[in-house]
Amino acid sequence: AREEAEKQTILRAIKACGGNKTQAAQLLGLSRSALYYKMEQYNLSPSPRDSAIS
Repeated sequence: AREEAEKQTILRAIKACGGNKTQAAQLLGLSRSALYYKMEQYNLSPSPRDSAIS
């Protein structure tokens, strides 16, 4: 289905950007908030290290 294809595209973009969601969003032509919305929609939670303060 289209949803599964979009989910896989998002996962590939995030992986290609080394986990950087901002770069992945740019690669996909989305805003960062739109990427997070889609991740939430597809139950793709950000990894715990994303929320860690570095």
